Amino acid sequence: MARAAFPATVINLMLSDVVGDKMDVIASGPFVPDTSTFKDVWGIFKKYDLKNIPAVIQNI
Repeated sequence: MARAAFPATVINLMLSDVVGDKMDVIASGPFVPDTSTFKDVWGIFKKYDLKNIPAVIQNI
């Protein structure tokens, strides 16, 4: 989103109904970088015992 807005100046007003939400998980914060990692995603795959993971992802 930030790339699409460049070179404009962007003001991002974010609202959350949960106190303490991290800015990168609030849906109204599309200009905030995602801080999730491959390890975070792999943990979700394992937690939910997901088996149909594309080979291109498994081999990273």
